Amino acid sequence: MAVQTVSGDTEEALRTGFEAVRRNLFDTDILAVLGARLTQAGRPRKGRPLLLRAAEVNRVRPVWHKFYLFL
Repeated sequence: MAVQTVSGDTEEALRTGFEAVRRNLFDTDILAVLGARLTQAGRPRKGRPLLLRAAEVNRVRPVWHKFYLFL
């Protein structure tokens, strides 16, 4: 997902992210990264719930989670 985003293929990166979440239902890092990517892509209404879900499960989380929740 990161490589596709940097390459400028945002839609493919998001598809990859949703597929990764589907395959790894309990990986909150993937969930949070997808939420961040959606926010970066101008879709914060779709990204915020994913970030909130990841934050809810992880009592201690990276600072960047808070940044994207702020956005």
